[in-house]
Amino acid sequence: RTIVSRALSRVGEKGYNLVRSNCEHFANWCVTGETTSFQVKHALSAPVRFLERIIDDLVDTARHPVKGKPIRQAAATIYSSLSLFAAHLLFFSWSSLKIG
Repeated sequence: RTIVSRALSRVGEKGYNLVRSNCEHFANWCVTGETTSFQVKHALSAPVRFLERIIDDLVDTARHPVKGKPIRQAAATIYSSLSLFAAHLLFFSWSSLKIG
C-alpha cells in the first residue's frame, strides 16, 4: 500500500535528472523511502578508481622501471587513463543537467 501511494503521489512530476533523480532513485524511494541509486554511486566512483590506477602506475614506474618498457610507453598508458578520467568528468557534468 505504501509503495503504491508513494508512486501515485509523484504522478506528473517533472525534473528527471540522470544523477540525482532517475528511475532507480524513484523505485528505491517507493519501496524504502530513500532516494538512492547504486548504479550512480558506482559510476561516480569510476573517476576515483581511474585516479588510483594512474597514481599506482606512476609509483610503480618510478619504483620499478622495466627494461624494454620505455618511460614513453608508461607515459602513454597514464595519458590514456587521464583521458578516460576527463571523459567521465565531462559526462557526469553534462548528465547532471536537469531534463524536463
